Amino acid sequence: MNTTIATGWWRRNAGWLAGTLVLGALALWLPYWQARQRDLDLHPDIPVTAKPGQWARFAGARWRLVSAEVVEPGDRRLRGWLRKDAVVLLLRYEVVRAAGADAALFETCRGAVTDAAGRRWEAGPNALPRLAGPRLPPGCGHGLDANGDQVTIAPGQPLLFQHAFVLPRAQDVHGLHARIELSPLAGVAGRHLDVPL
Repeated sequence: MNTTIATGWWRRNAGWLAGTLVLGALALWLPYWQARQRDLDLHPDIPVTAKPGQWARFAGARWRLVSAEVVEPGDRRLRGWLRKDAVVLLLRYEVVRAAGADAALFETCRGAVTDAAGRRWEAGPNALPRLAGPRLPPGCGHGLDANGDQVTIAPGQPLLFQHAFVLPRAQDVHGLHARIELSPLAGVAGRHLDVPL
C-alpha cells in the first residue's frame, strides 16, 4: 500500500519536479555565465596569435610586433631610478587601422606580458623610470611622436607605439607572451592579440 501512494505522488508532481530541476539549473548556470562574461571582459583568454614581425588581423586593424628590447639597469637611456633586480622590457608595435574601424576603440588598448606560470605584468607600471631616446606613443589610438607632435590613428596609416614593462631581472624574456587587449565594445569580447616572444 505504501508503494502505491509513493508512486502516485511522483506521477502527480512530475511536472513540478521537472520545472524545479530546470529552474534550479538556471539558478546555478546564469550567475556563472554572467561572471564568466565579466571575467572575459577584464581578462580575455581567446588568443589571436601572431609571430613577431608578422602582421595579424585583430579588431579591424593589422598589427605587428616590430621589436622587443631589454633595457638593463645602468643603461644611459634610463632617466630615473630602477631597482638593480629589475629590467625594462620595451615592445614596439605598428598598427594600421582599416577604414571601417572606429578610432575610439583603439583608445581602450591595454598592453600586458604573461608567462607560462600565469604571471602577468601590465604596461607602464608606476615603477617605470623615464626613458630617453625616440619618443613613441604609449597607446594604440593617439600620442606624441618623436617631434612632440600629436598623432592619431588614421585609416590606412601606420601608427608606431611602445609598451614598457618592469620585469624581474631573472625573468627570461623568451617564452613570454605579449598581449594587446581592447574593450569588449570593440566586438572582440574574450579575444586578445597574442605574440610569443
